[in-house]
Amino acid sequence: MSAHSTIGVNVYYAWQATAGTKPTTGYALLSSEIVEIPEFDATPEGIDVTPLSELVAIRRIAGLKDNGDDFGLTGNINNADMTTWEGLVSEAATNIAAGKYLELMVTVEGITKAYFVSGTPVALGFPGASVNSAFQGTYHFVPYQDHGWDTKGTITP
Repeated sequence: MSAHSTIGVNVYYAWQATAGTKPTTGYALLSSEIVEIPEFDATPEGIDVTPLSELVAIRRIAGLKDNGDDFGLTGNINNADMTTWEGLVSEAATNIAAGKYLELMVTVEGITKAYFVSGTPVALGFPGASVNSAFQGTYHFVPYQDHGWDTKGTITP
């Protein structure tokens, strides 16, 4: 067994060609400047199914997971990445009206599968600035469906 580093983690994107279907090809690198990816591993809500006759403990079954409202990717802001993201945001209205979401594929060097989540890109705001700091911001992404770990999609160079 070997541990893996976060060195070489990348985020790729592709629009769904068929509504609701995760693409298997056509992924492009979102940015080589992503510096942080949030955890996306929510615990399912516990649904109380305790009968009134129970005298000792509450019984629960697994319910739905709430992955939150944002899968925000922090990155160094530059013109090329802003242009890419702005293009995705402008394409979102048309694609989502057709039921087609943007699919993000996160790859980890040495891991044979990738993690997939579909959703909607949100316009980039001003990230803030401070003295002697990198100009970094968050590319906000509202998750629609968590596809989880699966076979890596084909990357378009």
